[in-house]
Amino acid sequence: MLLNEQISSMPSPGIPILRTKTHRPTLPADVISRPHLIDRLNRGLDRAMTLISTPAGFGKSTLVNQWVEGMGDDWYTAWYSADSSDNDLRIFLLYMVSAIGLEESGACSELQVLAQLDELPEASSLAQVFINDVMSLKKPLLIVVDDFHYLDNPEIREFLSTVLYYPPPSLHWVVISRYDPDLYLNKLRAAGSLNELRLQALRFSNDEIDAFFEASLEVEAPPMLTQLAHEKIEGWAVALRLLALSLRGSRSVEDVVHRLPAVPARVSSYLIDEILSNINPDYRSILLKMSLFDCFNAELCSSVIEGADGNDFIKWLVETNLFVVSSDDDAGWVRFPQFFQDALQLLLKEEELVEHVYAIHE
Repeated sequence: MLLNEQISSMPSPGIPILRTKTHRPTLPADVISRPHLIDRLNRGLDRAMTLISTPAGFGKSTLVNQWVEGMGDDWYTAWYSADSSDNDLRIFLLYMVSAIGLEESGACSELQVLAQLDELPEASSLAQVFINDVMSLKKPLLIVVDDFHYLDNPEIREFLSTVLYYPPPSLHWVVISRYDPDLYLNKLRAAGSLNELRLQALRFSNDEIDAFFEASLEVEAPPMLTQLAHEKIEGWAVALRLLALSLRGSRSVEDVVHRLPAVPARVSSYLIDEILSNINPDYRSILLKMSLFDCFNAELCSSVIEGADGNDFIKWLVETNLFVVSSDDDAGWVRFPQFFQDALQLLLKEEELVEHVYAIHE
């Protein structure tokens, strides 16, 4: 069927586009400069994709937002914030085209037509149309897909994998996700087409933590606060923000010190609400029980949790990017960051009988 015939027979899309999902979010007032990470992002622009993969709350979206804001006029910068209702190829394409259209009116018109047909063409064919559409844009295009972990539809993955396999030189994808997407990442690495930033890179350094408190608090951060942040938070951006918000309005250093003991519970509540409520119930149970150990490996997990496969559990922890830190000696031992361990232990005590907790610990 010819394109003009497709247009004449095209139904109304019937899919409302929420425009705010195609606009870059406003940067928070307490954002701090991270030039070394911006430099890493800039140096990856000659590759097909940048993947930023960390657990929730490590400042992924904020970092990319800062980067895009400073890119100037040499690039089109399309932003798409996905959610669980977008896990469909047609919806994904319509949002992506809408985001690109904010940069260049009428862009990707052929793909937009195809995305609104009653029966979608194959994902790989749509990807080829998209590649050709991108090649005709007036500027190189950077597409940010935030919260990509919501998009596990095989057709979406096939579309994006095809685009990445035949990448136009004028296109760069930025995928922000809580865990690694199924996009043939090893092939992209082997081809030199992938730029990656992970948890270790996004952790705030002690100097950045101090700069954050200076920008966020009305009074000087007392040594007790900076020591807590340096030793227990381990560079976790959202915990720093929660700390700062909990202490906002303090009129003196003494006031900060007085309010500080109640803060960790608020951070734990965030963890439970935002993260732990959405994970596999079986693994959640193991997760809570393993929080009793300062470090553990697959063998220990299998030994202390009846019916648990330690190897599968460790593999799941790593694949889901769920706040696990590997030991330096690479001997298979892992640990939870202190605040995450504290949150898990609090929840364990709420959900398990005391004698069960003691038995596991023994």
